[in-house]
Amino acid sequence: MLPVRLRERALDDLDAAAAYYDEHAAHMTPPFIDAFLTAKTHIAHHPRTGSNQSADIPQHLQH
Repeated sequence: MLPVRLRERALDDLDAAAAYYDEHAAHMTPPFIDAFLTAKTHIAHHPRTGSNQSADIPQHLQH
């Protein structure tokens, strides 16, 4: 399993989303955090998930 490193912008986005849920739908904060942790674990086990390297995208269209 590879470590998942989040950029500062991603951490800021997560903080903002969690704060939004806390303010507007507090009952959704725990499921949001659980979903994030599940996705993070999945990416750690399968790091090519969602990457252009594993997609069937022509090279000239990849960013």
